[in-house]
Amino acid sequence: MVTVRPLAKILPSQWQLDLRGSFTSSSFDEWLGWTLKPRGVRRIAQLIGVPHPFWFRHRHDQLAKRWADAIGADRVSVVVVDDRDHRVLLSAFEHLLGLSAGTLQPVDGKSNPSLTAQEIAIILRLQEKMQERGLLFAERVRSRQIQRRLLAIRDRRATDQKILLPQWAVEQVTDLSRRIHDGLLDSGVRIIGDPALLLDVRGQTDGNRVDETETETYAQQMLMQLHDDEKLRPGRSAPLAGRVAARAVRRLKRLF
Repeated sequence: MVTVRPLAKILPSQWQLDLRGSFTSSSFDEWLGWTLKPRGVRRIAQLIGVPHPFWFRHRHDQLAKRWADAIGADRVSVVVVDDRDHRVLLSAFEHLLGLSAGTLQPVDGKSNPSLTAQEIAIILRLQEKMQERGLLFAERVRSRQIQRRLLAIRDRRATDQKILLPQWAVEQVTDLSRRIHDGLLDSGVRIIGDPALLLDVRGQTDGNRVDETETETYAQQMLMQLHDDEKLRPGRSAPLAGRVAARAVRRLKRLF
């Protein structure tokens, strides 16, 4: 079973996951440039046959074909997730397992909401302020803890923006989405849902604009809160070799 979503929605989500996991500190535009147009070490790796981690997972036409070649197309099912109807995925599993309709129910409180452009700007500014002051987290602080802290002091607003593709990336993502759509239809695997949803590509026409004054205010407030809760410690006391190694790891993560 393979679940798929439109590529234009996967890209912002994956960037946020990389941001939360400290695999990147780049802006969405920078990260997207590295992903859509590999260069440097990543480009060399691609030329010698080392798959790009993102595309190995998310070129779903190629993923489905690999499974079909290994176990047979008749044993592979692809479910196109429909954000307008969250029962599509549950109904697909009910059908495949021979369960009565309504047997599987969504679990409240288990959602993983995406961050808005405003929230990401605040968290990035918090990281910058910590770096400027040579501060590190005193213990492992998960990204969701930071998100919860922010949502506790700043309610989401109707004017908050979702992260959408910049306009410069729309043409390339549209082409890739068409290849994924056509590849799945040609693969011979069972497709559940509407594959036309995979062609939905929307770009941000005016950019992901944020209020810089608000960003600075909330980032400072979060910094003070973390300090008061003893969640921060000086980072410059770490051995030089350790700091150099950490920087090298971060750079390698950005390359790959």
